[in-house]
Amino acid sequence: MATYDECVARIQHLLAESAAQGEVVQEDVDLIEELGLASLDVMELVEQLEDIFDISFPINELGDVRTIADLASRVQQLT
Repeated sequence: MATYDECVARIQHLLAESAAQGEVVQEDVDLIEELGLASLDVMELVEQLEDIFDISFPINELGDVRTIADLASRVQQLT
């Protein structure tokens, strides 16, 4: 089982390209509003996390995910 901190770190690493150079993406950042990710970008992020953690993320729960913290919590629960 992955820890919450491991999930956050992995998501931050995957999102590093979306952040300004050298800036760490914080847990409370909104994936769509603040990072400007499109729905497809969020889906691709979830697919990467599914592969990394060997989980299946229920698509109907994606609407509840707004921040990195939301996503990390859900991924951690699924591991």
